[in-house]
Amino acid sequence: MKLFTADRKEPYQVAQASRDDKDFMALPDYSPSLNTLSRRTNCLKVDWDGRPLDLGDDPYAYLLHPEEVTLASTLRLDCATYLTSKRHIFQRRLECLRIGKEFRKTDAQKACKIDVNKASKIWTAFNAVGWLDESFMRQFL
Repeated sequence: MKLFTADRKEPYQVAQASRDDKDFMALPDYSPSLNTLSRRTNCLKVDWDGRPLDLGDDPYAYLLHPEEVTLASTLRLDCATYLTSKRHIFQRRLECLRIGKEFRKTDAQKACKIDVNKASKIWTAFNAVGWLDESFMRQFL
């Protein structure tokens, strides 16, 4: 997509989301059960500048815990992109565990095809609720 700005005569490119950014169904799901968040309020809360994205009509919102919908909305990610990033993060978490490597923010950033700052916020939120703990991965080893 080409856009023009008021001060520029030439167009600039805006990155479009690729199918890989939204094809969460093609990825294995190693994420913890949503039941682990059931009694927690604001547990996935992160700070992000800008107005949250309205996900009220998102066709995949039903697959997310309400706290995850809030997280995705805050980070301005549609549900499919959030789910894809989530699955990439837990897939990489499992790979790191299998080779005995610590799972860091940079691993999450490299695993996702989204802005590194958004990936970092997701890692922080998942870590805060304990989702990155080894105990959630043992069943997949």
